[in-house]
Amino acid sequence: MAFALQFKTNLITSVWAVEATLLLFIWKKTGFNIFKICFYVLFPLVILVQMITWTEYLTLKQLSVVFNPVFLTSLVTIFTIFINLYLLKKQKENDSAGTIFFENLFIVLSYGIIYMAILFEILYHISDLQLPVIISTGLLFSIYYLFILLLLRKPLNITRAFETGFIYLFLFLVIVHTFLSSSMITDGILKKEISGSYYFFYLLYLIPFIAIIWKLISSTHFFTNNIAYWYVSLAIVMVVSSELFHGYIVMNAENREQSYPLKEHFSILYLPIIWAILASTFIYTGLKRNIPELSKIGFVLVGIMIIKLYAYDVWQMDNVSRIIAFIILGVILLLSSFLFQRLKNMIKNLVDHKNESNINKNSESQ
Repeated sequence: MAFALQFKTNLITSVWAVEATLLLFIWKKTGFNIFKICFYVLFPLVILVQMITWTEYLTLKQLSVVFNPVFLTSLVTIFTIFINLYLLKKQKENDSAGTIFFENLFIVLSYGIIYMAILFEILYHISDLQLPVIISTGLLFSIYYLFILLLLRKPLNITRAFETGFIYLFLFLVIVHTFLSSSMITDGILKKEISGSYYFFYLLYLIPFIAIIWKLISSTHFFTNNIAYWYVSLAIVMVVSSELFHGYIVMNAENREQSYPLKEHFSILYLPIIWAILASTFIYTGLKRNIPELSKIGFVLVGIMIIKLYAYDVWQMDNVSRIIAFIILGVILLLSSFLFQRLKNMIKNLVDHKNESNINKNSESQ
C-alpha cells in the first residue's frame, strides 16, 4: 500500500486493485483467512481511489475515447473485479452467514463500479449535447447494462435474489425512460433542438424490454408473488401508451403549436382504444394460462378506461359521438360481465381442485 502511494492517483488505483486480487488469489490457494480479511480491507480503498480518479473527468479536457488515463485505470479495476468474482464463484457453498453478507456486498459494489466506470466515460464524451440526449443516453445504457447482466446470469452465477432485483430495477428504468425521456426528446424534436433521427436511437430500449418480457421473465423465478404481475403490466401499459402517443405526435406535428390539439385528440380518441385492447389482452391471457391476477389487472384497466372515458372524454365530444360512446360502454360492460363470470368459474375450479388435492393428501397420510 505504501509503495502505491508514491504514484499518481490513477496508478495507485491500478496497483491496489492488482494487490487486492493477489490477496484473494493467495487466500484461494492457501486457505489462510488473513489474506481474505486483508482483501476486504483493501477493496474499499480501491473503490475510494477509483472514485477520486473519476473526478478527473471534471478537470481534464479533450480526452480520447477509451484510450485515456482515467478510463484505462477503470479498465484495470474492471479486469481485476472479474478475476475476483471468478475466484469467489465456487466458494459460497462453504461460507458462513456473515461471510456471505460481505461477499454479496462485494458483488453489488463490483457491478456498481463496472457500471459507473462505463457510464462516466460515455457521459464525458456526450457532455456537449443537449440535456435530454444526455439523460436518455444514460438511461439507455443503464437498461442495456442490466439486460446484459440478466442474459449472463448463469455464467456470472447471479443468485435468484439478485436476478429478481435486477428485473425490478430494469422495469423501473424502462418506466422512467419512457415517462421522462420520451417527453423531453419529443419536445426537443418539435423545437428543432434535437434531430428527428435520434428518436430511433431512443427507441432501442424496446429490444431488451421485449426480450425481457417475452422470453427472460418466463425462464426466471420472478413471478413468485402477485405484485410482479402488476409491475410488469404497468410497464407494458406505460411503454405501449407512451410510444404510440409520442410517435403519433412526432409523425404529425411540425412544431409545438401543432402538437397541442394532436395530444388532446390522441388522449380522447386513441388512448381509450389502446387501453381497451391491452385490457382484453390481459384478460384473455389470464384466462388462457390460468393466471387470475392478469385477468384482475385487465378488469382494473377497463375500469380506469371507463372512468376516464365517461368522466372527461365524452364531455369533449359532440352529441353523436357521445351516443356512440355510450353504446360502446354497454358492449364493454356486457363482455366484461361474461369474462368476469368465466374468471369466477376458473378461480372456483382452481380452489376446488386444490381442496380436493389436500383431502387426498390427508387421506393418504391417514
